[in-house]
Amino acid sequence: MGSVRHLLAALGERLNAAWDWRKANPATLPQPQQQWPEVPAAGQGQAGFGGYAPGSLAYEPGQLMSRPCIGHRLISAALYDHQRGQWPQFD
Repeated sequence: MGSVRHLLAALGERLNAAWDWRKANPATLPQPQQQWPEVPAAGQGQAGFGGYAPGSLAYEPGQLMSRPCIGHRLISAALYDHQRGQWPQFD
């Protein structure tokens, strides 16, 4: 935890320094005319991003969606509830 706190503090200092420099030198890095240009939708020459769609999947707290290798790792680590009895055998 100490190393993470140190990293975050150092990162914060660097970001503050960058922000201070940016405010003092606004012409050095020109801003784009618009922040989020219109991106072509899927089927218009590019694969589009459907976007964030709240509610598009039903919330199921017992459900886990991941790559198949993650499931194999969970089984290997005996992290499923039915494997809890194996834990005393680990050192």
